[in-house]
Amino acid sequence: MTSGETILALLLGVGVICSITLFVILARLIRKNK
Repeated sequence: MTSGETILALLLGVGVICSITLFVILARLIRKNK
């Protein structure tokens, strides 16, 4: 793998983790409000 591919892989991994974390937090907030 080249350095560029490694950086893209890391960015994709971070993006997926962040999106899942945000989704979980939003789901908890919605449940609390209801």
